[in-house]
Amino acid sequence: MQGTELFRAFLFKYYIKIKFYDIIYIMKESYFENLIKDFDNYVFTQTQQQIFEYAQSCREKFIPCIREKTAKLLCHIISKTLPKNILEIGTATGCSGALMLLSCLSSNLTTLDVSEEMCKMAQQTFDKYGLTNRAQILCDDALNYFQNANSTFDFIFLDGPKGQYIKYLPYLKTVINGGGIIFCDDVLYFGMVLDDSKVIHKKITIVRNLREFLNLTQSDTEFETKLLDIEDGVLLIKKQ
Repeated sequence: MQGTELFRAFLFKYYIKIKFYDIIYIMKESYFENLIKDFDNYVFTQTQQQIFEYAQSCREKFIPCIREKTAKLLCHIISKTLPKNILEIGTATGCSGALMLLSCLSSNLTTLDVSEEMCKMAQQTFDKYGLTNRAQILCDDALNYFQNANSTFDFIFLDGPKGQYIKYLPYLKTVINGGGIIFCDDVLYFGMVLDDSKVIHKKITIVRNLREFLNLTQSDTEFETKLLDIEDGVLLIKKQ
């Protein structure tokens, strides 16, 4: 009888343990599920629409700029989380930075790009829409910036060189505040990350680095993650 009771007690504890982990898993999933719910219904303001149309015209000239669904997801999340300090890696023409600042009027932006030409174009964008006093443009390499950084951020938009994401990861963990979100764009890289048949030989290193980045972030116990197969792929990370 005693052995039977012990066995029943073991089963009960085991069941409770399994249910506990189920609950934790659901909670982790529901954070992002709730956060991004209905993001497709996000409506750009008139000014944001003008900026997005400018971004589209830049893409037609092969200047890298944010796509529509990704832009709506980005703006939606910013409007919901209201981050005070935002870091952007990959300024380009300033379109994504301007969209973020217009999604939360109390946010301040630090944005990095190694291209002087892109930094000048971004400055024009911020000037045009009255965002200059809330946007700091640094013409600098992200790794160099991180090695000397003493600021922390509530939100990071990662849209720089894709093969460098894995090198940024240790620094991202340091500069993102607890509860902060890292929005990583283009992580599926033209479908190559998920499908070997699409991999172009000269892009193998980038694809390998992105796969490693996804593996490390999604297995990190300090992170909650959500991988979205929209446009060129978005990985959302929340630091515990």
